[in-house]
Amino acid sequence: SQESPYRVGVLALGSAASSAADVQALRDELARLGYSERRNLVLAFRFADEHADNLPALAADLVRLQVDAIVTISTAAAQAAKLATASIPIVMAGSADPVGLGLVASLAHPGFNVTGVTNIPGPEIIFKQFQLLKQASPTISRVAMIMMRRPDEDAAFASIEQNGTQLGVVPIAVVFDRLTQADVQQSLQRSRPDALYVFPNSLSDLHAAAIASFARAHGLPTMYGGRDGVVAGGLMSYAVNRLDLRRRAATYVDKILRGASPADLPVEHPDTFEMVLNFKTARALGLTIGIPLQLQADEVIQ
Repeated sequence: SQESPYRVGVLALGSAASSAADVQALRDELARLGYSERRNLVLAFRFADEHADNLPALAADLVRLQVDAIVTISTAAAQAAKLATASIPIVMAGSADPVGLGLVASLAHPGFNVTGVTNIPGPEIIFKQFQLLKQASPTISRVAMIMMRRPDEDAAFASIEQNGTQLGVVPIAVVFDRLTQADVQQSLQRSRPDALYVFPNSLSDLHAAAIASFARAHGLPTMYGGRDGVVAGGLMSYAVNRLDLRRRAATYVDKILRGASPADLPVEHPDTFEMVLNFKTARALGLTIGIPLQLQADEVIQ
């Protein structure tokens, strides 16, 4: 039997409080796979408190502890871990574009010490999001897509540009760089949209309040790529189930602790999605949400 417990590092961009649900999902799945923190597992947590520049030192710290594997929560955490070690296995519990960022050689054959799950669902999800938005608000046509210039976002925008006519929508790119709140309002104003689509990225998080207040002031239905925007007053989201990504990371940890090499474990796409609807916002927008749409919602905010 195993003499000393396995040591697994967890590197997160968020704080202990903001990552609590993520940590719980990871812990629960590890327990289900037979790992007990009282018996055969020690978890070492390092939280960056939303400051990405803290990540390199925290990653180096886990390397010094000589952990058996590092689980990373966020793209920035995965990048920091990979820079800190080329030998300790790293499991991404969700990361953007791992091939484009050089974290892995390919999804099928990662080739290095990094594997896990991406949080990029592939281009198909965007159609589902637009269909749901159109179902909630059939009269919309000009949709401002709030984006950075990331390859996955550009690809999604291009596919809506090509196939938007089937859905009856015209996408307008509103590209953020390091904008101030006022710039956000102005660029949205210029695009004269009748609905908003918000890509999940660090800048839309940063400007969440400005986006939400613009949508409220102009009575615009909003589709988010994550539930936080809906909790904050957006109309709806259809997104990857974040906690499912954390649970799936645990299965990779299990395989690695049993001797599998991360170089040979294919990176997986997310396959569990959730739809969140804000009924209070729907009422404020004067929208009647039909039963078929209500039945598709995994969570309804009253």
